[in-house]
Amino acid sequence: MPDLTSANRRAPMAGLPDWSKAGYRGGSALPGPAEANPDAACHITAQELASQYGVRTDGSDATAGLQRAVDAIRTSCTPSAGYTKLSSITLPAGRIVITRQLALDADYMVLRGMGMGQTTLAFRPDAVTRYDTLTADGSDWDEDGMTHGAGKGGWTWPGRGLLRVQTREVSPKYASDHASAPANRKDIFEGSVNQHWASGVALREGSALGSTQIRLATNADMARFKVGAHLWVGAANSAKFYQQQTVGDSSKYVNQHMPQQIFQIAAVDAAGKDLTLDKPLEYDLPLNSTSDGSPAIGGTVYPSRVTPLKVVQGVGIEDLGITQELDGMPKLGVRRHTGRRQDELRQHRPGVRTARHRPEVGRRRLDPAGRDPDDRLPRGRHRERQEHPGAGVVLRRFPRGRTPPAHSS
Repeated sequence: MPDLTSANRRAPMAGLPDWSKAGYRGGSALPGPAEANPDAACHITAQELASQYGVRTDGSDATAGLQRAVDAIRTSCTPSAGYTKLSSITLPAGRIVITRQLALDADYMVLRGMGMGQTTLAFRPDAVTRYDTLTADGSDWDEDGMTHGAGKGGWTWPGRGLLRVQTREVSPKYASDHASAPANRKDIFEGSVNQHWASGVALREGSALGSTQIRLATNADMARFKVGAHLWVGAANSAKFYQQQTVGDSSKYVNQHMPQQIFQIAAVDAAGKDLTLDKPLEYDLPLNSTSDGSPAIGGTVYPSRVTPLKVVQGVGIEDLGITQELDGMPKLGVRRHTGRRQDELRQHRPGVRTARHRPEVGRRRLDPAGRDPDDRLPRGRHRERQEHPGAGVVLRRFPRGRTPPAHSS
C-alpha cells in the first residue's frame, strides 16, 4: 500500500490549493487492529450478521438486516467510541443484495468485507428507491417534481445511492411532513436538509476573504455553538458573484449559497455574538445578496448563513466491491458507446455528506457523492481506490492486480 500519510505530501505552494492535509484525519496513518474497540459486543461478525440480522449471500434482500446492525452499533457503541476505539461490522464473502439506501450514521465504525473480489454489495433499487418523477423528455430525474409537504427531491442532493454517510436527523420544522410522507419521500426530510434550510443563523455583519471572524445576528442562540464543533458557512449568491463567474444571463441567477465551506469553531464569544474559525475564509462572506451593491435576485434579499453541523465521523468502508445489478432491468439505450440505466434507476455511488473536502479517485475528479461527472455506471471489473479526506471518513476499494499511484499533492 502506498504511503497515505502527511509524510507523502508536497509542501503548500503559493497560489495553489493547499492539499497538504488531505487524507484520513489530515494525513494520519489508516487505523489498524490497535485502534479497535476492546469490547467484543462492538464488533458484529459475518456469522452474527447471518444468525442475528439475516444478512446472507443467498440472494435474499439484506437491506433491513444490515441497517439494523448499523443501528445497533450506533446505539450501543458510538457514545463511548473514538478514533482509537473503532467498532466494526464484517460482511461475509459473496454477493449481498441491497435494495434501499443504507445510512452509515454510526460514528467510529468500519464496514469491512472479506476482500476485493470476495465481498460485493450488489445494489438493486426497489420501487421505493427508484425515482418516480422524470423530466418531460424522460432524460433525467425531476428533483422539483418529487415533492411532499414543504419538501422536494433536490433536498436529497446529489440523489439516492447505495450508501450514505450522513445523519438521519429530522428538524422539528419538518417533523409532521416526515411523519406523513410515504416511504419514497421520507429521505427528503432527513439529514443535511436540516442544516441549511431549517437551522441557518443569519449574520449582523459580513466578513472578508481571509478572515477567521464570524459576526452573528444579535438574536443568535449562542448555546448552539461549541468550541471544536463543525460549522457550515454559506455566502449568499449575488449578481456580482455571478458576473465574476462570467454568467451574464440574469435569468440563471438563483438565491442560494454557492460559496460554502466547513470549519471547526476555535472560539466562542457568547456576549459579543462572535465566532472564531480554525482557518481563514476562502471567499468573501457578505451580509446578504445585496450588501455588495448588487440588485436583489428575483426581488428577494437573500442572507448569508452559518449552521452548526452534526457530522458523522470516523466511518470506514473497506475490502469490498460495489456494483449495481442490471440483470432483468430495462436499458435506456446506448450513449457514447456506454450502456445506460433507465433514469429512474440511475443511482449514485457512496454519498458522504457534511465532510470538509471533496473526494478524488485515481486521477479522475468526482462529485461529493463519489460519482463520475458523466454518471456512468460503475463497472464490476473496474474498481479504483478512493480515500476521502474529510471528517475522518475513509472509503477504500482495492483494485485487482494493480496498485494505484500515490497522491503527493
